[in-house]
Amino acid sequence: MPKSPRIWATFTAALVGMCAFVTGADATPVRVIIMAGQSNMVGEFGLSELDFEGFDYALPQPSILYDYRIQGIEKPDGFGPLEPHLDQPGAETSTYSCELTFGRDLDQSNTQGQIAIIKVAVGGSNLAARWHPSIGGDLYDFMIDKVTRSLDDLVTMGYEPEIVGFGWIQGDGDLWVTSYVLAYEQNLHDLINATRTDLNAPDMHVMVSQTHINHNKPSNLVAIMRDAKANFCTNDHSASLIDTDDLSFRDNGIHFDGTGRLIIGQRMAAAFLADSLWTDPPCLADLNTDGTLNTDDIDVFVALFLAGSLDADFTGNGTLNTDDIDAFVALFIAGCP
Repeated sequence: MPKSPRIWATFTAALVGMCAFVTGADATPVRVIIMAGQSNMVGEFGLSELDFEGFDYALPQPSILYDYRIQGIEKPDGFGPLEPHLDQPGAETSTYSCELTFGRDLDQSNTQGQIAIIKVAVGGSNLAARWHPSIGGDLYDFMIDKVTRSLDDLVTMGYEPEIVGFGWIQGDGDLWVTSYVLAYEQNLHDLINATRTDLNAPDMHVMVSQTHINHNKPSNLVAIMRDAKANFCTNDHSASLIDTDDLSFRDNGIHFDGTGRLIIGQRMAAAFLADSLWTDPPCLADLNTDGTLNTDDIDVFVALFLAGSLDADFTGNGTLNTDDIDAFVALFIAGCP
């Protein structure tokens, strides 16, 4: 294709327009995941198990933002790097659960951009009488309040937050009462619907940890609970059931060991990433595939366009013209996900 002055003039004009459009520092998008539930979400012990699959999860993960309200105690300094919460300096116990591996796997996927996790968990709590949105002044209200304030903090920090996920490890507290178990599917439906509505997150993907088949509560109640969670995930428009039956317990057939909790996080991340709603499309304007958009990508586009390569056919009509320049510029302005 000839290097016509008209083509160069068109491309230059488009770039000038692009530069005029990109002014100021826009807020950085951040995808927010809520992690909630009872003791298996709180996590206990297992500090030695944090060296897991070649990565030391005792170390801070600074690329992932983390805030929490655990056992009624809030993280004193707000958002910081994702890491375990030690019970006290030098203690042999730690508080961590699936969030450590979940956050790392999303961060390593290179598809989700900035990630923030907000954890709200209380050991021994039930859904029917504590987490249910109809119970005022208790855990549901505390969760909404904590998440709302954390979202405000993210805005103050220069982020544009969007709630995209909700990890749920809970059910043990309801297995004590037959009526709670029988109502669990509806109660979980109510909880998720209220959360999506109150936090303006209609497509929030829900990851529900299944009750272990060898739970120490009566087998008939365990079976009803398992069916309730499975039915919820089948009927919800964006939910995944997380298998736990092969995981080992720390103590009495209720609490997973540290490795089990980390594996749950991996499985939640895999389920989340498999939801096409939250998997970003490829960044088409990143022509040199280095993960960022800069002048190198412009140089590649110009070279392809002038060589007559259909790799510069950004309109997909089989020909090259100024419409392709406009299409490339629009994608370049939009930026990578």
